[in-house]
Amino acid sequence: MYEDIKKRVEEVIGNYEAIKAQTESAVVRWRYSVVGQLWNYQPIRQGITRNYITTEETYNADEAKYAYGYDAEGRVICVRFFNIFRTTVEIGGNPQTDCRRELGGENFISYIENFMEVVLFTASRSGENSKQKLYAVNRLWMENGKVIEMEEYRLYSGMAPIYLHDLYSWEGEMLRFSHSLDEKGNAFLEFIYDETGGNKCYQILKSGEHFELGQPLPDGVTVKQLLKAVHQILLKRIPLAVQAAKIKEPIYCLVLSYEGYGNAVFNPTLSIGFESKRQALLQSGELRPWYEFWTHPEFKDYDYNVQPFDDDELQKAFDWLNTELEKSESTQPAVNLLIDLAVELERLDWSKITNVTPDFCVVAANNDQSDLYDNLKKIVSRKKLAALEAAGFVEREQD
Repeated sequence: MYEDIKKRVEEVIGNYEAIKAQTESAVVRWRYSVVGQLWNYQPIRQGITRNYITTEETYNADEAKYAYGYDAEGRVICVRFFNIFRTTVEIGGNPQTDCRRELGGENFISYIENFMEVVLFTASRSGENSKQKLYAVNRLWMENGKVIEMEEYRLYSGMAPIYLHDLYSWEGEMLRFSHSLDEKGNAFLEFIYDETGGNKCYQILKSGEHFELGQPLPDGVTVKQLLKAVHQILLKRIPLAVQAAKIKEPIYCLVLSYEGYGNAVFNPTLSIGFESKRQALLQSGELRPWYEFWTHPEFKDYDYNVQPFDDDELQKAFDWLNTELEKSESTQPAVNLLIDLAVELERLDWSKITNVTPDFCVVAANNDQSDLYDNLKKIVSRKKLAALEAAGFVEREQD
């Protein structure tokens, strides 16, 4: 499944004009709305309403925020989304509102029996010369009018792709279970829904245990104790995992990535910067933004027994910490742990662990790399940071 959708993404990248022309040639009528959406393909469970869905439509295409194209069989095959920009200007001393409307994104939808594919494009920048760029490919399988499986491969600028895969189990009109699967098709999350749409979420651990997420700390366990335990476990497991992977070509970095802006920091991800990729970027002849050198897919080729984060006790500690830190409304202790961990990992002699370049370094940063420079100041030596900056791999000031 993963390889199939990844291949499909590679097929549609750069084919915006052709996909648009083919889809819109089959449109026989359009519907429009100003506030709220008239249609959405995402599954919805009982007791939950989409407050952005509306039945009110407009017949003025020029004022629409959403436009829906239907084929001859009455199916939505195209959705356009417009951004509305309002500014106030003074004319003759009187304030007047000026509205500008720009195409923000388009969905092109195809159907084969009980299968639906949605190709999502979004504007890469605003203005007259804005260009539509592939955002995601979403695939859905239906049964009796209900979504029973959904798969998505999502692209973010400056970030590694995100893969999502969910299975849904229904009893009549009621959604009872859903399972999230990884790239190999293994379930790692289970949601159990009640009659009102409420749910309990369980993480499926390596042992097969279904561990309920969002629970309070066990009696006698403190956040400080857990942070210390997580630090010690990761300090041991990360070098072992990299060594066991038997990487043959040189690598120039390890990147510990985490969610930011109030999101749960744990589970972090570990990616590896291969020197061959860096050289390809440097030799392409194109001017590359600095963050491309630190943005890599999550590394998956570990020995099953020593994957750095796939440890049952570690996964439990991650969730307890996320739950407690959310209550305190501060994820900084978790971020500090990963920075401190990177400091200690940076001090190791990695040449004895794997094949590294002379400027190899360990990085801990938000997924969007917005805090990379500030974190590197804490992690690497001044000399190494200056060299990275001189080479254009980092910038002192970031947006």
